[in-house]
Amino acid sequence: MKSLLSTVGLAKVASRRPWVVISAWIVVLALGAFGTSFLNSTTDATFNNEPESVKAQNLLDEKLGRGETHSETIIIRSSQFTVDDPEFQQIVERTTTDVLALDGLVTGAMNYYQALSFDSPVAESLVSADRDTMLISVTFIDDFEEALKHADEYLQRVKGERAPGFEVYTVGDISANEEFNTIAEEDLIKAEMVSLPFTLLILIVVFGALVAAGIPLILALFSIAIATGIAALISQAFELSFFVTNMISMIGLAVGIDYALFIIARFREEREHGADKRQAIEIASGTASKAVVFSGLAVVFALLGMFLIPTTIFRSLALGAILAVLVAVSAVLTLVPALLSLLGDRLNTRMWRNLLDIFGWIKARVTNTARPLGMLGGSAVALLMLPLLLFFVPFALVEVALLDGLLRPITHRAQRRAAAGAASGRFSDDYVHSGFWGAVTRLVMRRPIVSVALALTLLVGLAIPYFDMKTGFAGVETLPESDVKTAFLILEQDFYVGQLAPVRIVVDGNASDPGVQAGVTKLLAELQADGHYGQATTEVNPAGDLTLIEAPMTTDANAPASYAAIQRLRNNLIPTAFDNTPAENAVYVTGVTAFNQDFNEMIETYTPIVFAFVLGLSFILLMLAFRSIVVPLKAILMNLLSVGAAYGTMVLVFQKGFLNGIFGFQQTPTIDAWIPIFLFCVLFGLSMDYHVFLLSRIREHFDQTQNNRESVAVGLQSTARIITGAAAIMVMVFAAFASGRLVTIQQMGFGLAIAVLLDATIIRSILVPASMALLGNINWYLPRWLHWLPDLRVEGNAVPHAQPLVVEPALEPAPLAD
Repeated sequence: MKSLLSTVGLAKVASRRPWVVISAWIVVLALGAFGTSFLNSTTDATFNNEPESVKAQNLLDEKLGRGETHSETIIIRSSQFTVDDPEFQQIVERTTTDVLALDGLVTGAMNYYQALSFDSPVAESLVSADRDTMLISVTFIDDFEEALKHADEYLQRVKGERAPGFEVYTVGDISANEEFNTIAEEDLIKAEMVSLPFTLLILIVVFGALVAAGIPLILALFSIAIATGIAALISQAFELSFFVTNMISMIGLAVGIDYALFIIARFREEREHGADKRQAIEIASGTASKAVVFSGLAVVFALLGMFLIPTTIFRSLALGAILAVLVAVSAVLTLVPALLSLLGDRLNTRMWRNLLDIFGWIKARVTNTARPLGMLGGSAVALLMLPLLLFFVPFALVEVALLDGLLRPITHRAQRRAAAGAASGRFSDDYVHSGFWGAVTRLVMRRPIVSVALALTLLVGLAIPYFDMKTGFAGVETLPESDVKTAFLILEQDFYVGQLAPVRIVVDGNASDPGVQAGVTKLLAELQADGHYGQATTEVNPAGDLTLIEAPMTTDANAPASYAAIQRLRNNLIPTAFDNTPAENAVYVTGVTAFNQDFNEMIETYTPIVFAFVLGLSFILLMLAFRSIVVPLKAILMNLLSVGAAYGTMVLVFQKGFLNGIFGFQQTPTIDAWIPIFLFCVLFGLSMDYHVFLLSRIREHFDQTQNNRESVAVGLQSTARIITGAAAIMVMVFAAFASGRLVTIQQMGFGLAIAVLLDATIIRSILVPASMALLGNINWYLPRWLHWLPDLRVEGNAVPHAQPLVVEPALEPAPLAD
């Protein structure tokens, strides 16, 4: 007897009380959707440990009473006047006054005329060489999140300063974050709007029926809404990055659809083999649902690796993806069996018949109520259904033309082969090697060495460019055309963009000590001689035990030369300047570039730890699932190949510009620093979906026949169409994200799409069958000294099939519940 907590036990309960289960999920969905409005997120990527840049900032908070500085640079440019003309001074003074009037938001604003009146050495740095452009330095309150809430007010105030003959722009922390957030939200909506119709079309092609195609979408949307609501609840106690919503949407769509696809496909297969509805649900739950649970665990284990990295952005990304996966798995175990119980064989009904069936059922239910109101109500409901029918007319036409026309002969042949195989009680060679995928399997397994060699050559060749990968961060320079981008380009051309994020050197020591004073003086001279820094300024706190040196860099904060300058500053200039002084070990560098440099070094430190953690957990899970040490070793090697090929392809397209024009991507000098390790964790988890699903079918047949070769062929024949459809959906979802305007999201979406494409084609169609043919029964080898391990195999017990059942959809409306 199956435990209530087993996949079969949960399915039995859900299928016997479908309306209770569905109602419970709707309540949870409503709570999740309501909770999304309370999500607290931040754009900061804060550390959870204390690298040098964080130590310096903490000292500034503690001893200078100054939090992390957030600033904007207003640019005023004229084609008619120069800074020496009164007209220019008038608009500059007006802009400065109006910005300072934003009380509670702006704490200071300095322009050229003010600096000149104070005889400040930085005055001339605020004017361009041709004197037709001037900068106003604006400082905001320390609370960045509060400042962002009023970002639109500030931006509108700056735009309002424009006058005939004058251009007024702003660039900095506030405007850049606002632009990035706006574009990210627009891209997210666009990605969902683009991917959903194509996803529905793919599902219709895979299933040939609208209801069957709709369940995976319902599951995905449930997963997204509920996971976002849970994230909102967690955000009340812990700081989460705003990327958490993007992650939930992307992973929720991908795995939610895939998991439902696997279950529905197995349910329909068992119905074709003669199982009644209840039995088909139980078989699907004991096999495919169990595979989904293990797949979900593999994804979660892989994503847990990101929790090891002490920064909010990685932990938020991991949390969002894990929540989406856990909700999707929970829905597969309960919601999907309930829906299958209600819908039954309507999953096999053609789309246009589904709509007429639902239309007729609703009208019949309403018109059977008290008359004459019943007749009136039935007609009203029928009229309300017309827009729904009209909305699906294009899809119905596609189905009639494509599925019933072009694909019908193929579908009928496949159904006849399945029926023949089931009726004979065995899988004949003609059946398992029939059709496109059967032919591919026969070819690959007939020449396994050649197949492995060709696949490895392709994957290794794609992975080679990875060794040229350079990591960094995408800044304002990567934004699409906008006022912020224009301001950045003006700074780059007429000034230096490094002043947007100056380097801040914190000397923690007695400022009156002769050694400290000598060190500061020497360091200022070194900075001037270095040639990579502008005019530096110094400030001593009231207590006299801390000195702050600020120096703008001549290059962009995210440029490779800027990172090299930070390393030179930390490793050479500071040790030389403060040699033999009390402050030698208490001089720290902070600022945007230093923060990013620390982030890069943290990634380098934690990458091998994360890799070892993810690979180790995945090996243990697969070993327990398949009672083999060979299967997990091969799975790990193949997944590493697909990830490596994805890395290399990203370098080719984004860094080297190969075909980037065709894809519509930006060419960038670097790949965002967080993307490689993020892709590894996500891809390693997602690729396990297909691997577990495929291998569970192979092992299921092997346990029944002990025939390795036939089992591989049966496994591929049974799963190829579903895996191909699932992969196509994932590629579509990720490609939709890659079509966005932010280069960071482009890189992430493209890397995910390429890896899934390679994984579902080269890995699953060639490497898996070829390697399993080469190894034979060795695939299932488990040393005797490991036989004590618990038997958690995915495939469940073999279930004898009844005679094949041919299900013809009813032409007359039928009740929605059996």
